[in-house]
Amino acid sequence: DNPNVHYHRFRWAGRGYARAGLWYLTALPIWLRRHRIDVLFSQTCYLPPFRPKRTVLLVQDAKYFYKTPGLTGGTERRERAAFRMKRLWIHYSLRVADRILVQTQTLADSILESFPSVRPRLTVIPHGPGYLDGLERCESTAPPDGALEITYVALFRSYKNFPVLFDALRMLSERGIRARLHLTLDTRRDPGAREMIEYAARMGVGDLIVNHGELGPDRLSGLYRGSHVFVFPSVCESFGFPQVEAMSFGLPLLVADTAVNREICSY
Repeated sequence: DNPNVHYHRFRWAGRGYARAGLWYLTALPIWLRRHRIDVLFSQTCYLPPFRPKRTVLLVQDAKYFYKTPGLTGGTERRERAAFRMKRLWIHYSLRVADRILVQTQTLADSILESFPSVRPRLTVIPHGPGYLDGLERCESTAPPDGALEITYVALFRSYKNFPVLFDALRMLSERGIRARLHLTLDTRRDPGAREMIEYAARMGVGDLIVNHGELGPDRLSGLYRGSHVFVFPSVCESFGFPQVEAMSFGLPLLVADTAVNREICSY
């Protein structure tokens, strides 16, 4: 409601490679000149070639900097080519940005390994606990005769490592331990999310999964409060703020042993 804040909404921008290219190469530069914008703060990792004199770049996509196996753009030639093009664009944006922001020292170190010259322009600003209201610490112990409620808050990405959780569910079931896995996958709009749910069914653990879809703040807070443990097997993150949300609710965490996860969960 601040009168000094003006919103401009562009519904079509970024949907598909062609539209994203058209947006950054033509539409956004024209809009910037038309409104005489002095500073551009990009939260998408990309800067257009024609831009204001002052720019701030928030790098939130870590897969272009971590040396993690399997993050080269998928198996199809088109996906690999798109990955390489995006990586080149992000690297170009790093070179021209006046200020560069990242959310973890781990990502900062990875960027500096490839681009040591950006050090004077690079700042680490850790993410907060998210947009949830009423954060509270609570003791959450699984009842001895009830199911262990396990939660993983994440959209589908290949590096989110969902199959390892399905393996764990099957192992728990084989040992007679009752457990349910709560997910927040958008199966209506994301084909990758649908494939993951179908994959879980083929593994025989589909009936042990409760998929809530994307949740708003109130329902997401309720999911945390009803959980016994939070898991985060993702192997590539710029920050992974659901871990901070889960810690804010006092939940025990089981996370992938990566540098960025160790950094976040050690706070």
